[in-house]
Amino acid sequence: MSLTMATSSPTQPLTSSAAVALAVAAVALVAQLPWALPGVFLWDDLPLLIGRDLYTSSDRWLDSLSVPLGIETSYWRPLATTSFLLETLIHGGSATGFRVTAALLHALASGLATLLFARFLRSRGAALVAGLVFAVHPVNVEAVTWISARFDLLAGLFALGALLCIGDDGRARTARRRLAMGALTAAALLSKENAIVVPVLIALWGQVLAPAPDAVVPAIRAQWRTWGAAVAAVAIVALVRLERLGFVFRANPLSAVEAGGPLSHLLLIGRAMTSYAEAFFAPWSGVGPAHHGVRPVPASDLQGWIGLVILGALLIALAINWRRRSSMAPLLAALLVSLAPVLQIVPLDLAGGLHAADRYMYLPSFFAVAIVARTVVRIVATTEAWSRRRPMVIAAASVVVLALGGVRLGVLPHWTSAKGFWAWAVQQAPTSSVTLANRVEVLLGSGWMARDDIVAAEQTALQLHRLDPEFGSAQLMVRVLLAQGRPGRAEKLAGQGIQFHARDVEYRVLRGRARLQGADPERSVDDFRRAIALTEKDAGASYTSLMADALAGLAEGLVVTKGDRVEAAGLTDRAEALLSESGPSAVVQVIRARLALGDADGALRAIGDGTRIPPHRLPELFALAATTDAPAAVIAALTAWAERAGMPSAAVRSSLAFGYERAGHWERAVEEHRQVTTLAPDSSRAWDDLGYALFEVGDVEGSETALLRARELDPLSGQVRLHLGVLLRKTGREDEGLSELRAGRQLARAASDASVEALLDAQIARSPEKPVEDAPDDGR
Repeated sequence: MSLTMATSSPTQPLTSSAAVALAVAAVALVAQLPWALPGVFLWDDLPLLIGRDLYTSSDRWLDSLSVPLGIETSYWRPLATTSFLLETLIHGGSATGFRVTAALLHALASGLATLLFARFLRSRGAALVAGLVFAVHPVNVEAVTWISARFDLLAGLFALGALLCIGDDGRARTARRRLAMGALTAAALLSKENAIVVPVLIALWGQVLAPAPDAVVPAIRAQWRTWGAAVAAVAIVALVRLERLGFVFRANPLSAVEAGGPLSHLLLIGRAMTSYAEAFFAPWSGVGPAHHGVRPVPASDLQGWIGLVILGALLIALAINWRRRSSMAPLLAALLVSLAPVLQIVPLDLAGGLHAADRYMYLPSFFAVAIVARTVVRIVATTEAWSRRRPMVIAAASVVVLALGGVRLGVLPHWTSAKGFWAWAVQQAPTSSVTLANRVEVLLGSGWMARDDIVAAEQTALQLHRLDPEFGSAQLMVRVLLAQGRPGRAEKLAGQGIQFHARDVEYRVLRGRARLQGADPERSVDDFRRAIALTEKDAGASYTSLMADALAGLAEGLVVTKGDRVEAAGLTDRAEALLSESGPSAVVQVIRARLALGDADGALRAIGDGTRIPPHRLPELFALAATTDAPAAVIAALTAWAERAGMPSAAVRSSLAFGYERAGHWERAVEEHRQVTTLAPDSSRAWDDLGYALFEVGDVEGSETALLRARELDPLSGQVRLHLGVLLRKTGREDEGLSELRAGRQLARAASDASVEALLDAQIARSPEKPVEDAPDDGR
C-alpha cells in the first residue's frame, strides 16, 4: 500500500478548496470574536503587558527584539513579543485589541489547516468538517483566548504555513517555495522554542503527500531540498539565539529535581500524555488552565500509567503502519513529534505542580484531527455499507462539530473575568499552589472587595497555607488579614514567616505594615530598616520592587514614632522615584508617608488618577487621612477613585470614622457613623459602631438605643453583645449586662471568633464592684 491515501475521490486542486477554507476561517472568527470583545488581562498578561513597558513602548523596539522574555535567560521569542509592541501602536495596548488579533490569527490558522486537510483527504467535504473541528475544538481555547499564549498561536500558525509550502507531490520544488518554507520555519521558532521540530514535521508531511515511494528513507532523501530549507532556517535561528542568550538549549535543574527518579519521570511523561488525550477526546472535562499533580509522581499514580499505555499504543500503531507503508504512519509520527517538546521528556518549568497546558496542543491538535479524519474517510470510502449511508455520516459529523462548539461556548466565558477564571481554575486544581495563590491575588486586586470576596480570599489563603506553607502562602495570608483590618494577627503570621525565611524582604515589609497599622509603630522602623539593608545587599543599585515599600514605610514610621520629618521626607522622595519600577503596594505606602508628613501636594501627586491604588487598601488610606487631618482635597481625590472602584459610600464614611477614632476625635467620628447608619440603615455593624462611639462621648442613652438596634438586626453577633453588656453594666444593670456577655461568649465560640471570645471572657471575669469606666477593646 502506498504512503499516500487510498480513496476513490479525485485530487482536489488547492484553489478549489479556497472557498471551503474561507468558510472555516469565518466560522473560527465568529465563534471567537464575541469572547474577545470583553477583553481582560489574565495571569501572565499582567507582568508581561501591564507591569512593564518592555513590549508595549514605541521607544523600546530594540529591547522588544533583543531582551529575553520576562528579562529571564531561558526564553527568547522576539517575533511574538514584538507583535505586542506593534499592536500597542494600533490599538493602545487594550486587552480587547490583543484578543481580537488572536481571533484573527486563529481564523487564518484554521483556514490554512483546512487547505492542508483538503490536500491529503482529497475531499472538500471531509476537509470542511476537519477544519471546523480544528477551528472550534475546546482544546484550543487557551491558545486563542489568553493573550500570553500568543507564542503558541504564532508558532502553530507559522508551522502550518510551512507545511502548506509542500506541493501535492510531497516536495517544495521551486526556490520560492523553499525560501518561504525556511522563512516560516524561522518565524515559528522565533515565536516559541517548541517549533524546533518543524523540519521533522515537514519531512513527515511530505511523506503523507508523496506518491508511493519505493522506500521511506530514499523518499526522504529525495526531498532533501524541501526539508533542508527548514533545517537551514533552524540553524540560523540557533546561531542568533546562541549570540543573544549564550546558549541554544538549557534545562532547568530545579524542574529535573522535581521530576524525580527514572520511574517518577516516566510517570510524569505519562501523566502529561493523559492530560493531552483527555483534553482532546473528552474536552467537556479535560479542558482548563490547570493540569495539576503531585511531583515527583508517585508509583501509584493511575493517570501516569494510563498515559504510558496510550503512548505505548501509539508507538505500536506507528510501527505497524510504517511497516505496512500506510499513510497513517507519517501522521502518527508527526503527532508524536509535535507532542515531544511538551511531554516532559525534558522536564518543563511549570510552577505549582502543573505538568501540561492546553495551549501546547495547538499544533499537535492539527495532526490529531488529521488522524481521526483520515480514519473516518478511509472507512467511509472503502466500506460499501457506509458508502450507502453518506447522509448519516454527514449528520454524525455535524453533531460532532456542534457538540465541540457547544463545549467551547461553555469554556470561553471563563476567560472573560479574572475572578471567574481563577475560581474555575481552583475547582479544576484545588491542591495547586498556583491556582490558589492567583485566586487570592485577584480577589485582593481586582476591585472593591465585597464581604463574599473577603471571606473567599481568607478561605483560599488558608487552604494554600495549609497545603504549601513554603510557597510564600503566609505572605498572601498576611495581606488578606491586613485587608480585613486585623494587624495583630497579620503581625504574628509575618513573624512566623521571618523565622523560616530570615532574609525574605517581603515578610519584613509586611510585618512593618502590620505594626504601622496596629499598635507597635516603633518596631516597624526596625523591620523597614532591615528590609532596606537586605534589598541593597542582594539587589545592589537596581533595587527590587519592594524597595519603595520599605523606604516609604520607614519614612512613616520615623514620623509617627520620632517626629523625624527631615529623614522621612528624603526617604519618601527616594521611594517616589522608584514607583515606576514598583507595584501598587508601594504607591499606597508612598501616599501613607506623604499623609504622615502632612504633605498634601505630595499625597495628591502619588494618588494621581487613583488607578494604581488597590481598592481593598482604600479604607486604610481614608482612615489615615482622617487620623492626620488631611485637607479636603486629599479626601476628595480618594473619594473620586473610590466611587470609580465601586467602594460604597458607607464604607468611605466608616473608614473616616475609624480614623477620627484613632486620632481621638470622637465627636467627628460620631458624625461619620451617623452618616453610615443613614446610608446603610439595615447594617448591624453600622449601628454597633455608632453605639461604641456614642459610649465614648458619654451619650449612654444614645449608645444603648444604637446597640439595641444592632442586636435586633444581628442577634448572633458576639461583638454587639460585648458592647451592650459593658454598657448595661456601666448603667448599673449588672445582671442584664452579665447575661449579654455570657450570651455573646457562646455566640463567639460558635462562630469560632477567638478574639471576641477572649474579650468577652475578660469582661465576664471582672467583679461587679470594679468600675467599668472605659469601653473595652472594640473587637472590630
